[in-house]
Amino acid sequence: MEKYSKRMMILIIGLTVVCVVGGIIYFRSIEIIPFTIGVVLGAALNLFKILIIKYVVKKSTDPEKPMSALSIYGFNLLRFLFTALLLGAAAFFNLISLVGAVIGILTMPVSGYSLSIFGGKAKFEEEQFELIQNIEEGGDDN
Repeated sequence: MEKYSKRMMILIIGLTVVCVVGGIIYFRSIEIIPFTIGVVLGAALNLFKILIIKYVVKKSTDPEKPMSALSIYGFNLLRFLFTALLLGAAAFFNLISLVGAVIGILTMPVSGYSLSIFGGKAKFEEEQFELIQNIEEGGDDN
């Protein structure tokens, strides 16, 4: 999980840079500022949501003290609430572009799909197989 969350975060940051550069080329005026703020806030929200997902997965798979289902639902609702707050702020305030915020929020699914398309699943299965083989041989699971 750790490797894939880092890869996804790097992809989100890369997509954000590409979107901002594309916005600079498209707008070529002062209108780039609200667009950039929207894209950056959307991407920052995605990075925060990945950290929340990582925390929930870590706590829910802990065999000693697993999370309750209600807590997991609560964290999912919290992620949606933050997304709704960002979109609401972009809709009501002129400082944040709604289009920029939507593009920033869409960097997460795009990075997830690109990670799975370009070999992420095959690499994950290969690493899991190696981990299982190492455990069966009596080696360390790290």
